[in-house]
Amino acid sequence: MKIETERQASVTILTPAVRRLDASVAVAFKAAIAEEIGEARADLIVDFSKIDYIDSSGLGTDRKS
Repeated sequence: MKIETERQASVTILTPAVRRLDASVAVAFKAAIAEEIGEARADLIVDFSKIDYIDSSGLGTDRKS
């Protein structure tokens, strides 16, 4: 899964470069988010502007599981 990363001062913007955030990419998406959280940056924005569809596995992506 390709995720575009942009850093501006203390803000990191992640933009998933896929049209669908579903079970086929949820694990990779979760790993990318967890990596950024682990780096303890001040602010993290996830830009879903390129996403047309998100299913429950994409919505269920969190740091705990």
